[in-house]
Amino acid sequence: MNDIPFVLGAAICGAVCAVSLKKYSPEISMLVAIGAGIIILVKAADGIGSVIETVNDFTSSAKINTEYVSILLKAVGIGILCQLVSDICRDSGQSSIASRVELACTAAIIINAMPMFIGILNAALGLISK
Repeated sequence: MNDIPFVLGAAICGAVCAVSLKKYSPEISMLVAIGAGIIILVKAADGIGSVIETVNDFTSSAKINTEYVSILLKAVGIGILCQLVSDICRDSGQSSIASRVELACTAAIIINAMPMFIGILNAALGLISK
């Protein structure tokens, strides 16, 4: 990722601005921190398209079920967004909401992964019955 200097600079600028504004206007300070986080996330997401394309090329050439790769990529995306939102909640002093966000995202990942679990169980049962 060639954008690391930009990400680091945005993080430092966002943190300095948020800390500087905190004593004068905590609400604006939080908005600055959220804005910096969103800018960093968007910049980090720029390269995701090429990663997904590479994974799709690999799975098609290796004859791997693309449904499973899709499930894994969705789970990673859910995890990243969950971390971002729960960190924002914790930064604003709402740790109980952050915990509920993490619980909901964990449930979403498990629900999303059910077809993969069922496929693995069916494969295991097929091996056992032979």
